[in-house]
Amino acid sequence: MPSQIARELQEHYTEVLVDEYQDINEIQETLLQLVSKTNNRFMVGDVKQSIYRFRLAEPELFLKKYESYSTLQDVGGKRVDLSQNFRSRQGVINAVNFVFRQIMTRSVGEIDYDEGAELKFGAKYPILGENGENENVELHLIDGNGLWEETDNQGDLLPDNEEQEELDTDQAEARLVGKRILQLIKGYNVWDKNLGSQRPLEFRDIVILLRATTGKANVFVEELRSLGIPTYADLGTGYFQAIEVEVFYLC
Repeated sequence: MPSQIARELQEHYTEVLVDEYQDINEIQETLLQLVSKTNNRFMVGDVKQSIYRFRLAEPELFLKKYESYSTLQDVGGKRVDLSQNFRSRQGVINAVNFVFRQIMTRSVGEIDYDEGAELKFGAKYPILGENGENENVELHLIDGNGLWEETDNQGDLLPDNEEQEELDTDQAEARLVGKRILQLIKGYNVWDKNLGSQRPLEFRDIVILLRATTGKANVFVEELRSLGIPTYADLGTGYFQAIEVEVFYLC
């Protein structure tokens, strides 16, 4: 039964917006019910992104609404599926869907990765290559023993490589990324929506996404700059952790 304060809040809020709803728990759900009316709550979430069970998140609350709400009417709640991806090329969409169809099932990820859950290509990029062969996704594996061997983009050893250089995993990964960037810069085209046509790839077109930047972004910046690649990293670690400042301090 809502308290007097809860009833006042129900009248106060026109809409109640909830983000990351897949990570809601029973207490939070109860509070939201108490301060919202019957049809003024807008919830956004994706159960495939639920990672907070250790914080007592209950993705079943999301799934119950996901499975009971209709996409055709809003009686008891309407579901709007936002499955179209407007950021990535068809090749990236195909690769992601292929991987997750194999590994994501209801027993593993709370939901079957079927046609209703998969990504849909929504961008207006022209196909690269006659049959889209230039949109293939690459996977590079790094030897965990820390040894670096110079290879081309087909994985073949380059000539005049007499010794293996010992690098830690982050250095090896950054070196690999840098070498691949230099290869792409020499002959890869990108679509420029302002020009309405393709143009040669430039360094400013490339973004490197890391799972975490702490202790890793500086390594990438150093390795890429050593290869002559202009690099900027939004570190968020503060002025005194920047490479230039650390080097100056040590000197």
